[in-house]
Amino acid sequence: IRAETDAQLTAARDLADGALGMLASELLAELIRLTALVEAGIDFTDQDDVVAIQPAELLVALQGIASGLDRVLADAISIETLASVPTVVLAGPPNAGKSSLFNRLLGRERTVVADLAGTTRDVLREPLALTLADGVLEVLLVDVAGLDEADQHPPASSIETSMQRMALQAVRGADLVVRCTPPGEAPSALPGVPDARILEVSTKDDLPAGEPRIPGAIHLSARTGSGLDRLRTAIVTTLGASPNVPASGRLVLGTRHDSALRGCRRRVGTLLDMLEASLSAPSELLAAELRAAIDEIGLLQGRVTPDDILEHVFASFCVGK
Repeated sequence: IRAETDAQLTAARDLADGALGMLASELLAELIRLTALVEAGIDFTDQDDVVAIQPAELLVALQGIASGLDRVLADAISIETLASVPTVVLAGPPNAGKSSLFNRLLGRERTVVADLAGTTRDVLREPLALTLADGVLEVLLVDVAGLDEADQHPPASSIETSMQRMALQAVRGADLVVRCTPPGEAPSALPGVPDARILEVSTKDDLPAGEPRIPGAIHLSARTGSGLDRLRTAIVTTLGASPNVPASGRLVLGTRHDSALRGCRRRVGTLLDMLEASLSAPSELLAAELRAAIDEIGLLQGRVTPDDILEHVFASFCVGK
């Protein structure tokens, strides 16, 4: 309900479907199984039916757990990343083709387009998904009123003054400004915006050649669609951003989730170090580290007591018969 972007909505649906819970449940079950086998070899060595897990077998099982955790943690997205959606503002003089470009990038008629300057009055914001090699980057695309040069075109009314003020606020707060300049015009001044946050675009490239265009700018036409792929690529490159929309099967982890999984991975790493140093490592120390790993995952799935481990031993072996 509180999701404001597609990224947050996808993450919420995955959590509601129990993706993280299923992972934690499977991991916990395997750790309990291994702990029960190790502790059975400690406490029930006098029982003929009890066969403790061999160190080499335990090593292989722990290597599988470690590899699985490494894949999940490397592929997961932090929930903080989803809350941070870059803002890309289309700015330029009136009638520069910003609204046409806005609609074309979105793939639908979101704002009114007309040859009359000043058609756009409000600050319009819409999410835009950009495809990356390893996922999707969602940005907030913003269309603002045309930026007039105050000394040449003083605002004729309080409404125009407000339009200009809101447009400048959006521009100054943007992560990236796409400065749209039509043929034959000079780029709009963007006071307070560093050059590193400005992407130069020459609009209306479908018009006959003749008027000078901005050197080094991306030439595009919202009417024909030429140059749009170059613009999308340049936006991603300039922002230097990574995917913020989780792909199918990709987990979104909060701080608590990440801490629990990483804590478990550290404990498993300690166990691997012990076994790789010596397959005759004391079973009591192995059991203690396994219980510590279980406690980490217990932060997600609930606390596992010694009785739970003992119950698994009794379910696996004919102890006492």
